[in-house]
Amino acid sequence: MLKFIFNFDTNLKFTGLVSTLCVASSIFTQYVFDKTPCLLCLLSRICFIVVAIACFLAIKQKHLNWIQSLPLSTLFVLFCICFYHLGIENSWWMAPETCRTILPTLDNPEPVTLLNGRPPCDSAGFHIFGISITLFSFAVSGCLTWLHSIAFILRKFV
Repeated sequence: MLKFIFNFDTNLKFTGLVSTLCVASSIFTQYVFDKTPCLLCLLSRICFIVVAIACFLAIKQKHLNWIQSLPLSTLFVLFCICFYHLGIENSWWMAPETCRTILPTLDNPEPVTLLNGRPPCDSAGFHIFGISITLFSFAVSGCLTWLHSIAFILRKFV
């Protein structure tokens, strides 16, 4: 069973499929439930698309050695972006100015919307079973990165 899970070609197909499902579910959530994603959610969606494309290229171009490391590097970038977004959502560090919640003041009691028209990145917008979508994407990207890095190391060095 472990040999099947950590087979590099099978892992590429699995990673590409899960990345495609993540993109499809985020687009479904956006248009069916009318939930506008924040800027960092859009960035992680783009990274999931890039990971799926990198996996597809690695499956098709098996003879190029450098392209075999492309899915791992894109997964690492995706994991870092998801971790950064999770930290902003949980107030571990400050959000960028364009993505921070602007609280009402005594002078202006109305909530202020962001100039870009997106929801702020530092507040959890959509939950499934009480868990934010940011935590789901962090967990998925972490598991995919971990599994693919093991399959990559086993392929290169064993």
